[in-house]
Amino acid sequence: MPDSNELFLADPKAFAKKWSLFPTVDWNSFSLDQSHIKQLALRRGGEVLQMQGTNKVRYCNIRRPANLTVPGDFMDDYGPDLNLYVMQITDAPAIASAFPVYYLHWGPDATGRMALKPSPKHPKRDGKNRVIDPDVFVTAAVQGCSIFVDGPVTAPVVYHINATSVGGEVFNAASDAAARQSAQAKVGHMRTVHERAQRQHPKHRYVRHGPRHASAEANMTQYMGDFVTPTGRAGITARHDERAWYNLWGLLGGGHTTTIQGGTVFGIRRHGEWAFYRQTRTRITYDVLEPGEAPYAPPVVRRESKWVATNCVQFWPVYRG
Repeated sequence: MPDSNELFLADPKAFAKKWSLFPTVDWNSFSLDQSHIKQLALRRGGEVLQMQGTNKVRYCNIRRPANLTVPGDFMDDYGPDLNLYVMQITDAPAIASAFPVYYLHWGPDATGRMALKPSPKHPKRDGKNRVIDPDVFVTAAVQGCSIFVDGPVTAPVVYHINATSVGGEVFNAASDAAARQSAQAKVGHMRTVHERAQRQHPKHRYVRHGPRHASAEANMTQYMGDFVTPTGRAGITARHDERAWYNLWGLLGGGHTTTIQGGTVFGIRRHGEWAFYRQTRTRITYDVLEPGEAPYAPPVVRRESKWVATNCVQFWPVYRG
């Protein structure tokens, strides 16, 4: 029977429509070679961290989060969660079926990028000294960052841009209007950074004609649009309350359901051309009533979390008819 790695590689989009995917770095088996990070200063402030050499290629093992400590989007631990698969990123294969990926990490207020092709000077090689050129791209889980993709479909350039300190707090905003304003400020800032980076430090020769080379992005208003405003968050919770229909405690008026959303972005190469997808994943946390340990003992309330992959759509390349 195929394992989760084989199932994902057979049909990544179908897998991502069925299961929530959460990329996470195994810090016991992950390192960055500072000599393979090129710092490109931007006029008017900021810089681009260009991943090169062996920093570009890692291994991914898709597995259940059981027995793992999985730092989540908003500091929760996703280890005990249901309906979730972790994309565990390591320097070397964790198991035999783990597969190579181009992996782009993130940092607060940072801009990282990489071209999806082996580095000419310091490519990563396998045990037989062959250059590794993965057919899968993964970036860190997103909860507000923007991912940009542009360039030729055979070797696109990918950006992961963060704007933590721009525009104030989105998820603690007091009103829908304040939340939207903050989100728009962050998204607009990240677009500006991307445009400046491409203009000041172009990574590839632009092809001015042909929709396959148009730039596209995955931002918070797309992969977690419902979660941006207080009203939207309340709506998510209301819609998913019925998913805990078996929760007797909730039916009796006790307990409460909470939800969060985040995004996962990955790319797949088929027949020499890349396509990129964004997944919206929703976490539902609720109370479950369980029998007491002893006869006639009062029931025990336990918090449980499960995930729903609400959608997975291709966002690049952009074809215009």
